[in-house]
Amino acid sequence: MAVSEKLAASIDTFSDSSRGSRFCFVLTLSAWFIHTLSYSTNGWAEISEGALEASQGLWNHCSRSAISTDFTCCETVGNFFQSKNQGIPAWLHAVRFFQSVGLLTSLASLVFSVLCTFVSKTVKNRGVQIAAAVLNFLAAGSMLVGVSIYGGQYRYETWIKSYYPSWSFAFSIIAGVCYLISGFVHVFTDSASIQPQQNEQPQSNQSDNQRPEPSAPPLPPYYIPPPEGQHPQYPPSSGQAHPSTAADGNSEPNTCCVCLDHPPEIMFMPCRHMKTCEQCANPMTTCPICRGTILEKIRPFQ
Repeated sequence: MAVSEKLAASIDTFSDSSRGSRFCFVLTLSAWFIHTLSYSTNGWAEISEGALEASQGLWNHCSRSAISTDFTCCETVGNFFQSKNQGIPAWLHAVRFFQSVGLLTSLASLVFSVLCTFVSKTVKNRGVQIAAAVLNFLAAGSMLVGVSIYGGQYRYETWIKSYYPSWSFAFSIIAGVCYLISGFVHVFTDSASIQPQQNEQPQSNQSDNQRPEPSAPPLPPYYIPPPEGQHPQYPPSSGQAHPSTAADGNSEPNTCCVCLDHPPEIMFMPCRHMKTCEQCANPMTTCPICRGTILEKIRPFQ
């Protein structure tokens, strides 16, 4: 299969997936982008007092002097603490750990969201949806725990006491809430509501060497249901009565009761009625006289 055909099949699978799965994929993709931006940028905490402007991230410390208007973001947090004869606090290590776990689990949840929407073999699998929900909950929990630790500790440190939370801090909260919502949607999305694919063919339970039983042929179009208590009548295809038909509508005993042209040739079993010719008897499944089921057709010797 060519790449274009695979891409078209994936798009068709995405269209046939449930609305909940599609919503989770878009939400998970957006949350992953937001959290990656929050994880790698230096806007967790900022300060702006007169000539001093600085911003703090999980990994770097940026500052701007009164003389130069350019930010210098090449100083790591470790070097920043070494200049102050301090070590990196344990709570900042914890924030880094939880945010890193959140980044990894969010990437895994994004992969499972792709399986729930773009892969035909797993789009209806309830286990894949539950796995995606669990990963979303883990990512949301890790991010929100890290944000809670950062928000509860940074103001108690002398070196960052005058700082205030900034946009990277807010982005991490938004990403955690998005993953939490996506996890709940995955849990309550019913895989039975997913529409079957148009190109999917139902599998047959019969083996290749087992031929299916032929279905009963339909009744002849010229059959007229008889009134209650009377025998059925089969007028000719032209709609006109046969010249040999008597005034009471009964055919002569030596003509087929269907075509009224040929003599009776076939006996139906088990009712033993012999009122039709061979050509008219071939498509029949029920006796035109007693309406009983025909199990066997016999051509008796005369």
